[in-house]
Amino acid sequence: MKKNKQFNDRLKEHFEELSPQLLKAAQYISAHPYEVATRSLRYIAKSANLPPPTFSRLAVAMEYKGFEDLRETCRIEIKSHRLNTRYARSTISAATNVELDSKKGPFIFHQSTAAISNISSLSSAIDNKKMKIVVNRLVKANRVILIAGMSSRPFIDYMAYMASMAFDNWQVFLGETASTTSLLLGMNNNDVAIVLSKSPYASHSINTAKALSERGVYIVGITDEYVSPLIPFCSESFVVSTETPLFFTSHAATLVLIESIIGSVVASGGEVVRQRIASIEAINQQTDEYY
Repeated sequence: MKKNKQFNDRLKEHFEELSPQLLKAAQYISAHPYEVATRSLRYIAKSANLPPPTFSRLAVAMEYKGFEDLRETCRIEIKSHRLNTRYARSTISAATNVELDSKKGPFIFHQSTAAISNISSLSSAIDNKKMKIVVNRLVKANRVILIAGMSSRPFIDYMAYMASMAFDNWQVFLGETASTTSLLLGMNNNDVAIVLSKSPYASHSINTAKALSERGVYIVGITDEYVSPLIPFCSESFVVSTETPLFFTSHAATLVLIESIIGSVVASGGEVVRQRIASIEAINQQTDEYY
């Protein structure tokens, strides 16, 4: 395994092998790379409320030479400014942890600050090579199925609306039992599923992703945690920051990501896609679809 592989890349590879205790340690490291890189093991263990040996065992389980080797990975990530979005979330949380009263200024200021920080975190952490791979698979796919539940569902609907202007092989998976069976029977390794799932994670989204991955379908996951239950079933995954002063998570960065994916796929679709968009626009004008 390459020494310079990022911690979260290794975490994805070893996710299913880790015990709950080791996963808790991994989640702390994923969220606090600066602390891991600069503070003592005793401090880190106390902050995570875990025994110090847990982190040493985690390092071995993830094929590091030891905890110092793992710590060096965090230092390299910091120096190269490739910080994961979970750390950005903790930083944003500290910056926006304010009482919601008039003395602290308009709430929209704190909400917009968090949203902008989430988007900045996405743009700085995005892996362009990964994005190109995903876009290429989407362009070549026989079918693209979009899956989400709860608060993530409207964003999949929006993604489907954008895609329908350019392609006729994208569709939203509704999640009924009968349609699940039909979906599984009809999909294979020439198809792609985009699954959007964030805490507290819709069961049907995770279970469907698992079933599709077992059939060889290429799974693109969009989630909010490197220890998300969706990650193990993904061919590629994007972790977005959802920090907000509100109880509800923010989807601002998610919106930027899905618009970027669709924009990249459309740009790669060639003349056929451009002609389809023009034809749909013309029909919408003729049928008074637009006011």
